[in-house]
Amino acid sequence: MGLLRFIAARFAAIDRRPAPVIDSHNELGHYGERVALASLRRCGYKLVDRNYRTKAGEIDLICRDGKTLCFVEVKTRHNGQNMHPADAVHLSKQRRTVRAAQHYLQTQGHRHIVARFDVVEVFITTGQIPECRLIADAYSS
Repeated sequence: MGLLRFIAARFAAIDRRPAPVIDSHNELGHYGERVALASLRRCGYKLVDRNYRTKAGEIDLICRDGKTLCFVEVKTRHNGQNMHPADAVHLSKQRRTVRAAQHYLQTQGHRHIVARFDVVEVFITTGQIPECRLIADAYSS
């Protein structure tokens, strides 16, 4: 039975497992992106690209929600912090993301596609299942 539990835990959705101890800011961000992606997939989103970088800015996740192309910013915070993660997506970050999205659309030949900008907030507490909150159409271009 121990082997069966090990296999089940290994293949369980990352957003359904207790959060590990995370020491660095980079690890926290990568973990949050994996949790957010698992949550988005459960909601029917399909991954197109991740960590798309240009000189203008970076986009964490690019997904399809039906026919809509979603540029997703993931913000991860430890529970107990006063600030909501989405508050960190300030106007200058939005502008950089919009420029990166425009670059993506032009280089990929998607000039006439419906697109939107989403934010996923990931709240983690070590040893507890992470919480995700999707803010669809969080801002516009």
